[in-house]
Amino acid sequence: MYIAPLYLTFISFFISIIFGRNIGTRYVCFFTSFLLLISFFVSLFIYYEVVVSSSPCLLYMFDWFYV
Repeated sequence: MYIAPLYLTFISFFISIIFGRNIGTRYVCFFTSFLLLISFFVSLFIYYEVVVSSSPCLLYMFDWFYV
């Protein structure tokens, strides 16, 4: 869930580049704005969960690097 805002912004970027001319600029604009809005709300939820609620967050990065 913590990587969802990054994935959503990358997906909106790639959709706008790949399907920009096929779908039309109006629909691509709505779609990318919608994904960025969802990304914003997920980021707010993550902020509330980590900072306000003080819940611990452990991320497993790689075999040799622990945070």
